[in-house]
Amino acid sequence: MFVINSTLSNYVLARPDLKRCQVRLDAASHTFLRTDSFLNCGEVCLVGVEDIERQLVEEMSRICGEVSAQSRPAVLEAIRTSRTLSRLQKGQLLSSLEKIE
Repeated sequence: MFVINSTLSNYVLARPDLKRCQVRLDAASHTFLRTDSFLNCGEVCLVGVEDIERQLVEEMSRICGEVSAQSRPAVLEAIRTSRTLSRLQKGQLLSSLEKIE
């Protein structure tokens, strides 16, 4: 799972390797966003499948939307070129996400 941030921190902005992993999501194409935001594709948040399933069963409204088709190539590229993700993480993410394409 990736985190969406509404702004980029000065720390990220000062580091090209981190900045390259931030994919801009425009609010116009992503109705679940109030403002243009950034998907951090350089850091995976590990959450158990059971926990996700439990939370969604308890509150289906937590499903807000999905990354637009126009943004998906940028997400894949950010994952491919990330220097912060391991080869294993990249392989697992790309394999899963390319099936969706």
